[in-house]
Amino acid sequence: MKKAARYLTMLLVLFLSCSCTVVTTVETETYDLSEKVFYNTADRFLDSDDAKIWFGKDHSFVLTDSSADGADEITGTWEINENVCTLNAENSHLGFSGKILFEIRDDNTLTLKTSVHDSRSDDVYSTTRPERKPIQDDTSKTYYNVNNNDCKLTLNDDKTFVLTENNGGNEIYVNGVYGLAGNVYMFSNFEEFNDWNGEKVYNFEFFIFDEDTVILMEDLFASSRDDVFTTDGKMPEDFNEKQIDEKNFMDLWVHEPMEEIPDEYLPSVKFYTDGTFVFTENLYSGLGELKGTYEATDNGFICHVDDASQIQGFKGGDVKTIEFEYTAPGTMMLKTEICMSRSGELFYQAH
Repeated sequence: MKKAARYLTMLLVLFLSCSCTVVTTVETETYDLSEKVFYNTADRFLDSDDAKIWFGKDHSFVLTDSSADGADEITGTWEINENVCTLNAENSHLGFSGKILFEIRDDNTLTLKTSVHDSRSDDVYSTTRPERKPIQDDTSKTYYNVNNNDCKLTLNDDKTFVLTENNGGNEIYVNGVYGLAGNVYMFSNFEEFNDWNGEKVYNFEFFIFDEDTVILMEDLFASSRDDVFTTDGKMPEDFNEKQIDEKNFMDLWVHEPMEEIPDEYLPSVKFYTDGTFVFTENLYSGLGELKGTYEATDNGFICHVDDASQIQGFKGGDVKTIEFEYTAPGTMMLKTEICMSRSGELFYQAH
């Protein structure tokens, strides 16, 4: 019995000694992003510092971006898995949170896969700083309201401004600082003031139509939303509201056909390049608009309503957020109840 056991043991040792294990090593490419700054190369940024990201050796990051609400600085940690760099946003001046994904093309080139404020999915980031011509070489200039030359806006080289508003001989002066976000001037006044409706104004914006023309985007003490300001105080030749709309217009989506509703009365939403939107709703007794700012995401749009004054008293007058979700190319589904427009209904891309 002992001999048999010893024999079996010898066979087992012999078998194990003859066995071999084949180890297959899969080489994965490694990337070095540390201590580098990547700049967004999209043409929509007039200033190369509007959107960029810095990667730290300790796997921290600092991402800056512009938005309709001003500049944002997002910080947190980063990690790489194969060719995907994931940013874990932990702090943000504007409350941005979640994960931001980049596809790594090489050590000096990234492709954004998650929209962040004015930066959009598929924007390319590069360590080579883009060369862009500023919208104007000299920002020390004065723009006059073409409807009232006593209302004027002066921009200084040191990024300060002076707004002069004259309402029937009652004149006020507003001082503060300004910045550039895409094609919009963002103004932050040192002291609040009342607009002509009696509402407090803490900051305001002008859309840049061209080098010598800016368009007011909200009401002030004497000036009104959509007022045109020019460097000579005169309306440009052949200038009209349609030009403003076309200059700033990006995308139009129209509600799916509805029985007994003519096409011109279907609900629709326009998205503009300055980060604003206008949702035109059918109120059964007429049309009304909801206005505000939007975020473009991989899944659709998130619209933040700032002005619903035209639909007060109707269903949807208290809506703060309108959400859309892509269902197919050129098609998205409304996820919010408004008035005639209901959650689950489709909007089709028309432009």
